[in-house]
Amino acid sequence: MVLKFIEIIALLILVFLSEIKTNKIKNSILLFFSGIGIVTNAYLFGLNGVYESLLGFIIPILILSIVFMLIGNKGFNFGGGVIKLFATLGSLMGVLFVFYSFAYSMLLLMIVAVIMNEVSKRTDVSKTFLSVFLYPNDKGRIVYSPMLRFTFTMVAGTFISLILNNIPIWHISIGLIIVITIGFIYFKFNADFPDNHYNKGYSLYISGKYEEAIKHFDLAIKKDTEFIIAYRDKSYCYYILHNYEECINTCEEILKIDSSYKHAYYDIGSCLYKCNRIEEALSYFCKYIELDPECSSGYYSSSCVLALLSRVENSLEYLKKALDIDSYYAYEALEDDAFNDLRDNNQFKQLLHDYLEDLESVHYDE
Repeated sequence: MVLKFIEIIALLILVFLSEIKTNKIKNSILLFFSGIGIVTNAYLFGLNGVYESLLGFIIPILILSIVFMLIGNKGFNFGGGVIKLFATLGSLMGVLFVFYSFAYSMLLLMIVAVIMNEVSKRTDVSKTFLSVFLYPNDKGRIVYSPMLRFTFTMVAGTFISLILNNIPIWHISIGLIIVITIGFIYFKFNADFPDNHYNKGYSLYISGKYEEAIKHFDLAIKKDTEFIIAYRDKSYCYYILHNYEECINTCEEILKIDSSYKHAYYDIGSCLYKCNRIEEALSYFCKYIELDPECSSGYYSSSCVLALLSRVENSLEYLKKALDIDSYYAYEALEDDAFNDLRDNNQFKQLLHDYLEDLESVHYDE
């Protein structure tokens, strides 16, 4: 059992470092330790050990694949790294150990989700839970600290499972300290991580230093060419600086990485709208709506374009859809120049009348 404990500590250290540095777990690490698990169990238990290792490897893949496919339509990517990590643990320790690890990891994850929900004042704990458990479409990055990613919750769940397997507590404590310490030192003293450049850029961005922020986002992108959030925040900087062509170019880079990244379509549409290329803008807003039918901003922006194109009925239809999702847009429509030609339209005024609490600024014909 001591041999297996050493192997698990080595695995968790390498997983920890890989996750911190690249926000993903390298296949080479998992394949290596899966092979080590089979060899170790064959040495200790003969053919029965090989059988248990293979069973421990295959069953987590089958079960977790079904779980991830069932919740994969929530706007998240398939969590292949998590599945392979549990399969590797199964190869080393067997099926029962994996289920214990998974159960305790999920319990700890729920606690983390509740805490994060309270800190961020979100109202949907389940969505917070999913955002930590799965890899979102932003190529594995979430707003919260990487230390709260599911991989690290899983490390804690694994150590709890080791306790249940009668590994001495002091062995486990030393192992946990080693894993966390090495991970912390590795992250703290390597300033060249993509996330470090991104965090610096984001700090400059929220401070209004957009040109400096772009430089750091570029450094993050240079280190990780699929760092979509860095691309997106870079595009925001260009948008605020009224450099719409560069904003469009940056969003197009995002779409080369992930053609289903809905925000890029909206941002390109917004830039084209600002450049008075309204018919082109409409096609991007419609694509945004196609990817997210509940996006109020997509319907509202489309309504603005359609109003400028004198397609009144379509404009009112899309405006109503936007208001059904978010009635706030009724106030925005009151002041938006795109609707100047509809000010005397009774349907337009009645629509706003239906959604506004304060009717003083809306006068419609009897």
